Amino acid sequence: MSDKSNIYAILYDRDLTDTEALHRFIANSGMIERWWHYIKSCYLVKSTHTANQIADAIPDSIRDAGFLVVEIKIENSSGWLTDKAWEWIDKRVREFSE
Repeated sequence: MSDKSNIYAILYDRDLTDTEALHRFIANSGMIERWWHYIKSCYLVKSTHTANQIADAIPDSIRDAGFLVVEIKIENSSGWLTDKAWEWIDKRVREFSE
């Protein structure tokens, strides 16, 4: 049975964003199944919700700085990351293919 979740990138300006409030939302939100934060201004999150639903739920204190929630196809990814980061991505790819 395949996973009905999607992976989204939440991108934000670290200099302008209340990063603690954003982290609390991601870590404690029932909307987010799993999350990844190896790049300082980006979270990858796994969720069954849409990008619009996630964006609407992000706390008001973060909105003024601006952010972007975009669905990504994790199986079509590449870059220079730590082994730990790639392990997280590889695990999500396997979950989608089961």
